[in-house]
Amino acid sequence: MPTDGTDKTDNTDITSRGGRCGNSFPTAALFFFPTYPCLSVKSVPSVARPFFLPAVPAESSPPRPRGPGPILKIALYLASVLLLGSLIAPILYDGGKWLAALLVSFKQTQTPVLGWLANKLTIHEFDSYYNRSFLIAALGLLWPFLKWMGISRQSLGLRKNPLKLADTLMGLLLAGG
Repeated sequence: MPTDGTDKTDNTDITSRGGRCGNSFPTAALFFFPTYPCLSVKSVPSVARPFFLPAVPAESSPPRPRGPGPILKIALYLASVLLLGSLIAPILYDGGKWLAALLVSFKQTQTPVLGWLANKLTIHEFDSYYNRSFLIAALGLLWPFLKWMGISRQSLGLRKNPLKLADTLMGLLLAGG
């Protein structure tokens, strides 16, 4: 340890401003003496900077993008999913009931697939169609929403699967039992 009272260890990442304060100070000095005139806030890395010191703006920071922020974009996505789901629910309900009546009128209730479909379309009420319409709207609006947010395959670190056919067949095989 030097005799002048300064700490000359490895953690001297705060430099002095010069003049009568020619010493270097440890990072911990900012926690105890945040208003000491010889300490330079610019030399402290942002990770080591205490919460009570102001952040130093970068000299050449890019201009802030204009437009709605991410929270507003998410709120608009949710509102559009609710609106679109509410608009297509009656159409799905009427279409489902029409298809069920059509299958029953053509006496297709005895066939395995069409009979099952006619039964499912007949027994479900409006709330089931309403829930499904929200799922359809959310999936339909997901791709435009991700593009609007600026999220891409590259930003997520995803790359194309070279074995997509083999993986798809294996998934179908496993799902089929």
